Amino acid sequence: MNQVKNVATAMSNGNFTLRADSNQPGEIGELGQAINDLAADLDRSISALMTERNRLRQILDNLSEGIIAVN
Repeated sequence: MNQVKNVATAMSNGNFTLRADSNQPGEIGELGQAINDLAADLDRSISALMTERNRLRQILDNLSEGIIAVN
C-alpha cells in the first residue's frame, strides 16, 4: 500500500513516470492499476497540452503583425 501512496504523491508533484505494483491481490492491485491508468492518461494529456502551447507560441512569436484580443 505504501508504494501506491508514493506513486500518488509523485503524481501530485508532476511526476507521472512512476508506476504502482498492480499485481497485488484484491483491491490493492485494482487501486494500483487505477493509479497507473490515471498516471498514463495525465501524462498523455499534459504532453498534448504542452505540444499545443508550443505550437501556438511559435505562431505568435513569428507573426510580423500585431494581434488585438477582444473579449
